[in-house]
Amino acid sequence: YQDLLIHDITVWIPGGRDRYGDTTWNREVVKGRWEGRAETVTNEEGDQVVSSAIVFLEKRIPKNSYLYKGVSNAEKPEDESEARPVEQFFETDSIDGLQTEYRAVLT
Repeated sequence: YQDLLIHDITVWIPGGRDRYGDTTWNREVVKGRWEGRAETVTNEEGDQVVSSAIVFLEKRIPKNSYLYKGVSNAEKPEDESEARPVEQFFETDSIDGLQTEYRAVLT
């Protein structure tokens, strides 16, 4: 699984609030595999949405994160025009139970 994670993915994870009430972001770059394919998923409101990409990652991230294919120096996802919100996040064990697959669905 790890051998297939060939892309650098910038992840913005919400950290908290600053003194003005705006979200602060923790940015890091992880390994992943970005697949620009459509997949229909059901969001938390029960609506079906079509993804813009599926991203396999080396680690778990919160669902309210943002992802970008490549390395970005932007401090927050709003400053990176191609950053995408994570709509759904799935964690699945491999058949042999030795690895875990982390998959983010982006809209």
